[in-house]
Amino acid sequence: MNQTQVGLFLVGVLLIGGVYYFWTNSTAAPVTNISAASVQVTKFYDGENGYSLSIPGGNSSTCIWTYEGGSGRIPYSETTEARTATEKHTIHDFGYSNWKVSCVDDFGDSYTGFFPQE
Repeated sequence: MNQTQVGLFLVGVLLIGGVYYFWTNSTAAPVTNISAASVQVTKFYDGENGYSLSIPGGNSSTCIWTYEGGSGRIPYSETTEARTATEKHTIHDFGYSNWKVSCVDDFGDSYTGFFPQE
C-alpha cells in the first residue's frame, strides 16, 4: 500500500468510527406531535373585504396569516395580536389567495383557522 491508500484507509476508519459513536450515543429528544384546535374564520366587509377570528382560550394570542398575492403568487405573511380574550384578529383580503392562519395563545395552545368555502 502506498501512502495515499493508507491515508484514505485511515480516513475511512475514522469516519465509520465517528458515525458509530454518534449513532450509539445519540441523546436526541423524542418526537412530539403538537395538535392544534380548529377555529372558524369569518369573512367581513367594512368597505374592504377581510377575515376575522376569535381565539377561545387564553388572555392574549398571536396569529400568523399567510397568503399569496399578485400575478406571481408571491407568498406573504402578516402577524396580528389580540391583547385581551375578547379582541378579534382581523386582516384585509385585497384579493389574495391561498389563505392560511395559525395562532397560539398565552397558555401555549395552538389553533388553526378554518376558512369559509367560497
